[in-house]
Amino acid sequence: MTFLRSPLMKYALSPKSSLVLFAAGLFFLTTNSLHAQSRKAVSKTPPTYPALAKQMHIGGVIRVAATVDAGGNVLKAESDSPNKMLVSAAVDAVKRWKFAPGDATETVTVEINFEANN
Repeated sequence: MTFLRSPLMKYALSPKSSLVLFAAGLFFLTTNSLHAQSRKAVSKTPPTYPALAKQMHIGGVIRVAATVDAGGNVLKAESDSPNKMLVSAAVDAVKRWKFAPGDATETVTVEINFEANN
């Protein structure tokens, strides 16, 4: 477990996590497969933090279920999160991700943490 600290952030990353920083906001992306991490994301398009959500300091973790085909392409991405302001940005980004090829179509769960800068 790696701990990162700065004046703007304080959180931990597991070895299977990726950290992506942007001027528009902070995103903490983790990819967890339902099949023992057999499908890793090889290309991640970062989400665009919705301007209104950022202005209103709305953040949170959006869990996206992505259906990935054998070639690593995302066929479908959806979320049942109640935070509709951030869901569309998270789902749109995950739809553009590319995963490592596998034997069959499977579902991969992805968490995207939107954290508004103070």
